[in-house]
Parts: sequence; C-alpha cells; structure tokens
Amino acid sequence: MLVKWLDAQDVLFKKNGEELKVKVLEILQTEVKYKNFDNPDGPVYTISKSDVARIKYANGTDEVIQQGRNNKPLFDEECLTMSGKYVSHKRISKKQLGSILLADPATAVAYRMYKDNHTGSMVTFFVGISALIGGVITEAWAQLNTLDDANVYGTTNPANQTTAEIGEAAIALGVGLITVSIVLHGLQTHHFHNAIRIHNSKLNCQNKNNIKLDVGLASHGVGLTVRF
Repeated sequence: MLVKWLDAQDVLFKKNGEELKVKVLEILQTEVKYKNFDNPDGPVYTISKSDVARIKYANGTDEVIQQGRNNKPLFDEECLTMSGKYVSHKRISKKQLGSILLADPATAVAYRMYKDNHTGSMVTFFVGISALIGGVITEAWAQLNTLDDANVYGTTNPANQTTAEIGEAAIALGVGLITVSIVLHGLQTHHFHNAIRIHNSKLNCQNKNNIKLDVGLASHGVGLTVRF
C-alpha cells in the first residue's frame, strides 16, 4: 500500500523555491490541502494558494496555481528593467525579485543558472585575488633575499630562485582564476537578463533604454559586448 502511495506522489513548488513531496487532496479557492508523501496516515496540511507557484502531479502534468479574487496575482503584473527593478520605480528587494522569477518555471531555470554562475564567479575571484597577492608577496620576498645575499655574500642562494618561481606560478594562477571569474560574471549577467526578458515577454513589455553589457570568450581572448 505504501509503495502505491509513493508512486502517486505529487510535487508542490512554493514561490520561495522550496519543493514539497506531497499527495494533494483538495484545491480550494484560497488554499491547497495535502499530506506528506512519506506519512500517508499523518495530518492534513493546508497552504495558502498565494504561496504556491505550481503543482506537478504524479501523472506528469503541471498545474499553475491561480489565485482567488481576493488574493494577489501569482506573479507581479509589472515589467522589470534589466537591472531587476520595477519600471515604475516601485521598491523591490532582491528576495522579492528572486521569489517572482522562481515562481514561474520558465524564468526559474534562467534565474537558477544566474545564481550558480554568481557563486562560481565570486569563489574564483576571491581565490584568484588571494593567489595573485600571495604570489606577488612571495616573489618580492625572494627578490629582496637575492639582493641581500648578493650584497653580503657576493653570491645568490638557489632557494631564492625556487621561491621566486613559486611566486610567479601563484601570480599566473591568480590571473587565470580572475579571468575565469570575469567570464562567469558575464554568464551570470546573460542568464539574469534572460530571466527578465522571459518575465517581461509574458507581460508584453517593451524593454526600452536598457543597456546590456556582456563579458565572454572571444576568438583571441576575453571580449566585451554592449547592447542597447
């Protein structure tokens, strides 16, 4: 009996990006009733439809949850600029923007790719900066020791040369990682703008006076593209 229940599980997608594995029992005008799929004999839970983006049923079909007349619309019916602000200049937080873009399956894919590239860009940038600074300090230290040895002993210590080479390698690694972070930053910008375009296209918005700056790999290095 439990196997049959698990096979019939539904997935409830909340607007904040959370996914719940459930068995939907009833969809009312303002709320959804369900049970947790791993506890079929447990209590019945109720969630407001205003917190639910969509439901994927066990048979594979998707249902976008529409709101009752007295609730707010599923998505904010307002156009967004490419910087993630409302065209009307109404205040919007990053959390609210993320909730709007994650609530729609079409924009959620692009927005999640933006978040992934943002994380990768930040990590590679800080590691690259650390390697670059460490390499510069290491090579400078080796050069100073080489000068001191030459002045005091009239010769150089091979260990200083090895230290200098380590510093040069760290500098090269740092520059490489920073370059990767720039490319990832360009990709995150691309995916973020793509999520905005999808959102606006559903509202028939006209993206005017928006300047787009993309960074990516060109045939001979890293290239910048500016679009109006």
